[in-house]
Order: sequence, then structure tokens, then C-alpha cells
Amino acid sequence: MPGAAASTNYATGTVALRFAGMNPLAAWQRGGHPPNDCPPGCSSYSIKQEFEGAVVFITGASGYIGSVVLEQLLRTTNVAKVHLLLRPRRGQTIQARADALLQGALFHKVRDSTKLLQKVQVVGGDISLPGLGLSAADRATLLSSVDYIVHCAADIRLEADIQETLTSNFEGTRSVLELAAAAGHLKGLVHVSSAFVNMNQPRSSTVDEQVYPLKYGTQVVDVEELAQELLTMPKCDANLRADILLRRWNFPNTYTMVRPSGQETLSIVDQPAC
Repeated sequence: MPGAAASTNYATGTVALRFAGMNPLAAWQRGGHPPNDCPPGCSSYSIKQEFEGAVVFITGASGYIGSVVLEQLLRTTNVAKVHLLLRPRRGQTIQARADALLQGALFHKVRDSTKLLQKVQVVGGDISLPGLGLSAADRATLLSSVDYIVHCAADIRLEADIQETLTSNFEGTRSVLELAAAAGHLKGLVHVSSAFVNMNQPRSSTVDEQVYPLKYGTQVVDVEELAQELLTMPKCDANLRADILLRRWNFPNTYTMVRPSGQETLSIVDQPAC
């Protein structure tokens, strides 16, 4: 991804990607400390200033982290618009789901403000579908207008079939990256992963700020090749192969095995900005 760089916390699974000409969103993962590339004379980093008039696209806004991000953006910044990726569920339309979300207890400080609620726009989609399941019209809107993407969505079932986990958490992440790469004036992408990305490391070990690639002995595994192999196998064969890999790599479940693979995919943009 030309002109992109990444600031990554591999221990907790948070990745903040930034693009040439912008201040990074890394303050979200650094507890508010000024970024390393803060311009001379810069003493603080202002989330409020960074999001002034911005258009944001959030996946997973109905989940725990995503809903907090949405509430904070609406209440503490002057964003122009927030697009939410939602899918119909239990007979509810995406708009009905968004309305119910915004009237929840978490949003008690913003839910009575028509001005703030009007900033929220809902787009239909699903991270388990190709291209996030976006319609051509919604994709075009996002590509032409979005400044920031916050990817919080994931299948968090621990023991789901490997193909379902890969489809949402590996292929879904790649679809978000493809959308980001095609966006006309995107400034940054934040990928929220999991505190369990390094569950296979020895207990009480120190986890450094780096990707820990999966290996067969000393040979690094091509996670893209492995993912496609598992996705194209018959379901029973894929689950059997996954069980073998779980034991080999000391992962307790499919969720924790796939999460590092998603981060390894993101690491392809971990390069200096042009």
C-alpha cells in the first residue's frame, strides 16, 4: 500500500495504520502520549482536532469496543459523519439495529441530540462476505468520502469451525484493507484485534512489539496460502487439519490461531511512509 506506514501493538492486537501527510491515530493505542513523529514544537496530540469534520467508517459498532468508539466520536469530537457497517439480524433491519444501539444506556449523553444522531449513517454489509457485502452504491460513497476506518468487527466465537473463523477474521480483515487501499483520501485505518494474539507463547513470557510468525520447524508459514488451503477443503477435512495445527502450535482454539494470521496480513503495510 504505497504511502502507508503502521504503528503496531502486537501484544494487545491493536494496529494503527497511517498514510502520508497525516498525524497517526497511534494516540489511541498509546494512552494519549504524543506520537513519535510529532512535528517539532508539538507537545500533545488532539483526537478532537484530528477528527474535526472527518468522515469515519466503523465495523463492529454493535460490539463492545465498536460501540464505545462510536459513542466517544459522537460525544467528544466534531466528526461530520459516521458510517456503520451492520447486517440485518433476528428480523431487524439495519436501521432498526442502529436505532436500538443509539438508544442504549451507553449513549445516554448523546441519544437525545438529534444533531448528533443525524451524523450516523448505516450501510448494509457483513465481514464474512466478499467485499464486506457492500452494495456498489455504498462502496462508492465510502471510497469517495471516508477519512478514517476503525475495524472492530470480528467473529469472537472461540470454537467455531475454522472456515467460518477464517472467513470473518482473515478474509474480512483483508477486505477492509482492500477498501482502505482503494479509498480516495483515507488518512488512517485502525484495526482492533485481540489481547489473545499470542496465546501460544509460553506462560509469563515477554511479548515483544513484533509479529510472531507461525512456523513449521524453522520455516515460516505462508498464512495466505494456509488460509486458502483450509478454506477450499471439505469442511470436515478443514476442521481436522485445524485440530492438528492447534496442537502443533499450542493454540487453545481456532479464534486464537486465526487472530495472529490477520495481524500478519496487516504487517504487509508496516513500512516507512513515502
